[in-house]
Amino acid sequence: MKNTIYLTILLTLLFSCSAKLSNKTFQNKGFDIPDSLFALKNICNTDFIDSIYLRNNQLFLDSTRKVKFTEVDSIFKRKIIYPVLINNHEFRKEYLDSFEQSFFISKQQKTGKYQPITLWTFGVDNYCLLLVMVDSALNPVSHIILNGNYGSAFIKIDDKHDYTNEYKHSKIKGDIITTCKISTFYNTNNSKEIYADSIVYKSEILKNGLINTQKTDSVRIKL
Repeated sequence: MKNTIYLTILLTLLFSCSAKLSNKTFQNKGFDIPDSLFALKNICNTDFIDSIYLRNNQLFLDSTRKVKFTEVDSIFKRKIIYPVLINNHEFRKEYLDSFEQSFFISKQQKTGKYQPITLWTFGVDNYCLLLVMVDSALNPVSHIILNGNYGSAFIKIDDKHDYTNEYKHSKIKGDIITTCKISTFYNTNNSKEIYADSIVYKSEILKNGLINTQKTDSVRIKL
């Protein structure tokens, strides 16, 4: 609760200051997101997501409830999360309002003047772990989905009524992110027609805050 109040005050001051100062002046001043908002620092993979524990609208690292994550307030959602989800071509826009809660997860090592942070957001039947690059004014510059199902589950592909369920898992080493995306395809008219595509991507966080992603491998498996 204290962290949420602290963030709200900081963002309010930030927005009021940015209205009075020129962009150049504000960028020179800079702004750092408090470390206290993040329970983790410099995560190297997304394995921990499989054990996170949600209880009474509170998120913990695991069922022991020793490590608690700070919830993102509505101001930060509008500032960072909503623009990211809306601009993501892989995200289905109708799911935006269903993402009910979001949490600060980790603060990563800076790349140049840009700060990478990870955020976990979820809603009805959907969740994702985002890595977002923010500038000194807390504007999202780029992002990548590290883990999760982000609103693409069970969508119609063609007239055969095929559907897909997609999932991502990532590893982080410095400015390099390796992501495996698994898409499972179903045919509701033929239970034997099930197959999965596994695609590996390599993403590099650039000094200008952008993320360059390239596909490095792919394979299709019949299930």
